[in-house]
Amino acid sequence: MTTSDEADRAYTEHLQADIEQHTAAIRESLEAHERVIGRKVRQLREDHGWSQTDLSERLARLGLDIHQTTVAKMESGRRPLRVSEAVAVATAFGLPAGALLWLPLTNEPASLSELREEMMDLESHLEATRKMMVDTLSTYAQSYAEFSASLHMKAKLLADASAAREKAQRDMALAKQEFEQAQARKHAADSQDED
Repeated sequence: MTTSDEADRAYTEHLQADIEQHTAAIRESLEAHERVIGRKVRQLREDHGWSQTDLSERLARLGLDIHQTTVAKMESGRRPLRVSEAVAVATAFGLPAGALLWLPLTNEPASLSELREEMMDLESHLEATRKMMVDTLSTYAQSYAEFSASLHMKAKLLADASAAREKAQRDMALAKQEFEQAQARKHAADSQDED
């Protein structure tokens, strides 16, 4: 084996080790999110004064049968929440589906009531933005329709003008031909009269 092959193999092994280390770090980051979401579930449950059994029963009323021990595992981060479970948990607490992702923990600066107010402001802003976008799209659609109709009308006028021009050119060519024929007949008649 050449020195170049050895260097390539060493580089490939080093690169593979870096990839594995990076993958492990990403996996740890994702698992950390699961633990944080579990802590948020526990925080919400405790803020509401509910036991794990209370939360389990409320989830069952929403159609999600989760035992108290499963709630305990989710809160500790030993069992990740499925999407349907996260939506049901947020619903049980009267929050939107994505709340578990952006909800601050107790040791974070925003309180739950401030967060709810901010969320309501954001939802209001989102609705106003949606309405503005719908209005803007409606205006653009109307402008596009008017522009399209105007363009269609101008294209028709241009086609009509082009057809009229072609007809006029044909008529002029025919008139010129008739004039030349008349001149030729007159010239022939004048030539006969001279003879």
